Amino acid sequence: MAYQAYLAGNNTSHIPMSSPFHDPFFLVETMCICWFSFELVMRFTCSPSKMSFFKDVMNIIDFFAIIPYFVTLGTELAKSKGATPTMSLAIVRVIRLVRVFRIFKLSRHSKGLQILGQTLKASLRELALLIFFLFIGVILFSSAVYFAEVDNPETAFTSIPEAFWWAVVSMTTVGYGDMYPVTVGGKLVGSMCAIAGVLTISLPVPVIVSNFSYFYHREMECEDNQEYTHVSTSLWEEEEGGEEGEDGEEGPGEQGDRVPLEGGTAYRGICAPLNGTLLAGLCAGQTGVQSVGSVYPLVTQV
Repeated sequence: MAYQAYLAGNNTSHIPMSSPFHDPFFLVETMCICWFSFELVMRFTCSPSKMSFFKDVMNIIDFFAIIPYFVTLGTELAKSKGATPTMSLAIVRVIRLVRVFRIFKLSRHSKGLQILGQTLKASLRELALLIFFLFIGVILFSSAVYFAEVDNPETAFTSIPEAFWWAVVSMTTVGYGDMYPVTVGGKLVGSMCAIAGVLTISLPVPVIVSNFSYFYHREMECEDNQEYTHVSTSLWEEEEGGEEGEDGEEGPGEQGDRVPLEGGTAYRGICAPLNGTLLAGLCAGQTGVQSVGSVYPLVTQV
């Protein structure tokens, strides 16, 4: 009987664990990590200042986005060879979670994420003020609701720290409903907590919105300016004979600011381009002349 039990134990089929190396997503991740690593190494090699390279936040994000792959790869290779990983499973999971930082790589090519980052950076003081106000409100209303519900044996507010979660949820107007006051005094405190939360959150919001609007319009103006280029005026013809030509006409220096127009007719004065084309009738002080030029730079749309 013992021998049969031994044979039965040895013949027990074991379900092999699926290897991540055959997972299509793992193969795609491997190709992406190879490209990211090559890009990071090349940027580090070509960087004139290595210290400035490590001080760049985006480079730090790229580094922490790549590291979890190699840690996971080493762990899986150790498991495949029968070795026991030295790191605990919780640490490995935390390291794998760091891979979400790869989404911040999109900010290199996304104007919207860049504007959002600039807005948050410019609004750090307002955000810190908001968190400080919420912190004070959480402490005040947690203490108030605890003392208002302390005489009720069925209350969920057994201590002030237990009421912190309720105060945060109430001040942010989320209201999960897992904790709620049941006495009249507790409901009154809850109402005041919700109203105070709305007022506290709404105070710094206009400043943050103003910063976002500023950076957004500045980015749009930069894009509009990139669509135009300045044209040098060195190509305009000058009349021969110095200040006065052979036929007695005034030279370009005395005739003022002049631009040749199509159709054989030119108008004297300061002209402005319209959609990259000079049109007749746009010049101030129009006077018919034969050959004129301009010394002012023009802006022509590309």
